Amino acid sequence: MFLPAAAPSGPPQRGVTKQFVLLAVAGLVAFACISGGVAALVAAGGRADQATTGLMRPTSTPSPGGIFEASEVRNPYSAAPLGAPVRIRASGRELHISVASVQQDALLELLRLGIPVAPPDPNFDYLLIKLRIQYVSGPPGAFVTPLTTQEVMAQGQTWGRSALAPSPPPPFSGAVLPGPGASHEGYLPPAIVPKAGQAEAVLSLQLQGVVGEIWLRLG
Repeated sequence: MFLPAAAPSGPPQRGVTKQFVLLAVAGLVAFACISGGVAALVAAGGRADQATTGLMRPTSTPSPGGIFEASEVRNPYSAAPLGAPVRIRASGRELHISVASVQQDALLELLRLGIPVAPPDPNFDYLLIKLRIQYVSGPPGAFVTPLTTQEVMAQGQTWGRSALAPSPPPPFSGAVLPGPGASHEGYLPPAIVPKAGQAEAVLSLQLQGVVGEIWLRLG
């Protein structure tokens, strides 16, 4: 009597091995896709947060009575409070800049001061800012307050640098500080911002020849 021949074992083993390899590869691909998807979501979340804030938050805030420093980073979150000084350095000199006064809805005041400005759109008005600069220390000799570039941020947006109108007298730029201990108060060109955002507005200021950007709260 003949026993039935055993079924060849080669092909099934190759099939099992092939299936195992395919399953392993599929598992690796799925893991990579899931990991990539999670990473993409995290990255997208980071990008969305950056797009929402658009700006970096400060790493530290001066202690009470401390002096803020001009920053090279656009950062309204670390803007100096109204009236607080910001230290700048120019040609070996140390100077402090602060907001001396802010007048909201300043159309009538500008007209009273003889500045020819047109009435703004109904939801906007003029913001009139006076700055104070103090010559704290440095070499003797005159220092002329430099020209400024300004922007006002309100309601999460940056508005026009100015109303294309001259500064009321006395202007901030162009004043002569004879030496350490001298100070000056003067107006910036008027800015136009939404009425609803004037109380929370922040001034971004750059001075010609001075490294760093100055951020000052206006309310």
